[in-house]
Amino acid sequence: MSIDAPLRGGASAAASAPSSDGKRALRHFPEPPLPRLLVISWNVWVGRGRLLRLVERVRAGAFAALAAYADAPLVILLQEAFRADPSVPGASNGAGPRDRPRDTGAREDVVDVARELGLHLRYAPSMRNASAAAERGAAPPSDRGNAILTSLPILRASAAELPFVIQRRVAITASVLLDASTEREAAPAQPQPDLAPAHGSRRRTLTVVSAHLDPL
Repeated sequence: MSIDAPLRGGASAAASAPSSDGKRALRHFPEPPLPRLLVISWNVWVGRGRLLRLVERVRAGAFAALAAYADAPLVILLQEAFRADPSVPGASNGAGPRDRPRDTGAREDVVDVARELGLHLRYAPSMRNASAAAERGAAPPSDRGNAILTSLPILRASAAELPFVIQRRVAITASVLLDASTEREAAPAQPQPDLAPAHGSRRRTLTVVSAHLDPL
């Protein structure tokens, strides 16, 4: 992960303004501290992990003693996330996946989880899953990949295919807006000369990456 602004409070923005003698003087304006952020990274084993239950417990304050506060902005990095959708190709165009998921047992669809929790989602599929039920037409085809879910606005996202080792792997990267509490969807005001930017006008972002580096 990388950040383009200090995590600690006390940083300042600077702007020049005319002084009484006509010269320009430098004025410093302290920036508001960044919010406490909770980042979770989890390999959910092709949808077998109970992500919905975990986030519900976090939001209920079950892990506050571990500094996972209920009201903290949330970023979740998932590996082997599961998605079932008719748009998934019915056949692989390359080597088949090593893991053939069983057709029995509950699996959490990452799209459904994001929708239920009200989180922003970016998902990058790596490969389709082999499924006897999907082959019979009794269930929609599915795939697996890496995903980023967050309560913060996502400014941009991209995916990159990693070198092939046993199976296809795709990493996903996203930049999230840390100043979401001070910056809204409304159109930004026009900048005024000789004045420092208002708090929140300088976008402080965090770039995160979700990648499955260990081959199965």
